[in-house]
Amino acid sequence: MAQNSVRWSAFIDEDEHTWMKGIEDGEKGDSPRAMRMRQWNNDWEEFCQWIVDNYGQYVEDGMQESVNGE
Repeated sequence: MAQNSVRWSAFIDEDEHTWMKGIEDGEKGDSPRAMRMRQWNNDWEEFCQWIVDNYGQYVEDGMQESVNGE
């Protein structure tokens, strides 16, 4: 949902054709939309890595407790 909000946003004044082309191109294009989509994807990946780095051990500990029957 968050990524789609970036995809469908209007960052600059564009005619309908240019706006739709930017949506179709997605992050592969060279428009401000594509740049922001790439940035959003990078930020999302960094956030996911932060979650794993900071909380992954708790999941591993919980899984180990389940295996050991604790």
